[in-house]
Amino acid sequence: GSLDRSTVLVIGDHGEDFQLHGEPTHSVTCYDTTLRVPFLIRRPGAAGAGQRIRAPVSVADAAPTIASALGLAPGVGLDGIDLLAAPPDRRGVYFESYVGYLNYGWSPVSGWLDAEGKYLHSAVPEFFQPLRDADEREDRIADTPAARLEPYREALRLLAAAPALAGVPLGALAAQDEAELRELGYAGVGDPEAELPPPGVAPAGLPSPHRRTEELRAFYEAARIGGQGAHAEAIPRLEAIVAGNPRNLYARELLGLFLYREGRPADAEAALLPLVEAGHQRPTVLDVLGHCAEELGRRSAARAWFERAAAARPGDAHLAEDLERSR
Repeated sequence: GSLDRSTVLVIGDHGEDFQLHGEPTHSVTCYDTTLRVPFLIRRPGAAGAGQRIRAPVSVADAAPTIASALGLAPGVGLDGIDLLAAPPDRRGVYFESYVGYLNYGWSPVSGWLDAEGKYLHSAVPEFFQPLRDADEREDRIADTPAARLEPYREALRLLAAAPALAGVPLGALAAQDEAELRELGYAGVGDPEAELPPPGVAPAGLPSPHRRTEELRAFYEAARIGGQGAHAEAIPRLEAIVAGNPRNLYARELLGLFLYREGRPADAEAALLPLVEAGHQRPTVLDVLGHCAEELGRRSAARAWFERAAAARPGDAHLAEDLERSR
């Protein structure tokens, strides 16, 4: 009988592009194919049944909405609004993707959207008008007056000036929690300690992810082939990607892993060392480097790599086993 007195929120975590804008899955681009998600609310007694909120809403609205349903204050400084109250007629919401910046060496994407427009900031800014172009096929940045774009850019500047939220390092999680996150794909290659550019800032020299979808497709295909065990076929594809974009950390890590699995420890070591030298010391990379050193007859070096890997991910049984074996 608890459903009769419960408020239920059902929210999607992301959409899928399905190649409509060049991305095979999701996470790198910020088109509506990946941003728009279901957000359903069921209230006791069917209150508000059939109501649809036309103003833009955000997953950030979940927390204050839940607080309202429980009769609690939403908390000081909490983002989002209470959707059980009347939402404002004019409102903007923030979005971002730093996946391309952290993993592929591309510019981050950040943006602001309201009912009349959607501004995406990266190395190549874009502007769409959702009421006229729901599929986001027509980038209107070139023929939109600067005064029209300024409110969106000002929103990003204000957001960048606000205090940043403190993230939870993966190392602070229990080993089982971290393993489950990694299995779901939510622990990427990028350095978790990296300092991120603020919203509205695109570092010079990095391309927009929205202009690198061919590289992304090539990477996904190489990963698919290698994941099926055809490492020898995937290796030259990854080598070509790394040669064209040395900042592509994800491609370099997979290249090193596949080289090792093909019995080429020296080549794998050469592929992976630049990652560590650049500060991207993921436990998986450190562990593979330990195995490479071990197979190349450098036992003390192997033990040092295994020690670093185990220290970077305490409680991991596999890393602990490798370290113990090397002693």
